[in-house]
Amino acid sequence: MSIEDAAAIIDEFASSWRALVAAEPPTGVAFAITDAASGGLVGCCGVDDWSNADVAQFGYWIGPSARGRGYATRAVVLLTRWLFELGAARAFLTVEADNEASAAVARRAGFVHEGTMRAHSVWQGERIDVMWFAALPLEWPMREPDEPA
Repeated sequence: MSIEDAAAIIDEFASSWRALVAAEPPTGVAFAITDAASGGLVGCCGVDDWSNADVAQFGYWIGPSARGRGYATRAVVLLTRWLFELGAARAFLTVEADNEASAAVARRAGFVHEGTMRAHSVWQGERIDVMWFAALPLEWPMREPDEPA
């Protein structure tokens, strides 16, 4: 495939996404996270919910053999930027309270820890505490430097 062919496919994909977004917020959308050099699948991320108040919740997961290489942080930054471009007033994610690696991803991606909800969720049959992290478009440190405030 030529560069021009690839660019045309990307343009077509972007046009399809704009049509989807024009119709409704992107709830339930999932993306593959791949290695840039090999194209191999390393994880996934996606939008879990988009509320009527334009608050987007999303999550991410990286396969055990690919962890610690920056894939999750880059995916969170790119997905957050995309959500804000679509008009999200707030983006948030939740992290199991004892998952320090995932909490570190959220912090590196510019999210603020807003608190911990005790016994908020059930994971593998156990009630767990959940940390909440959020970013606001005008305060998010990862936004492009030339973006208007």
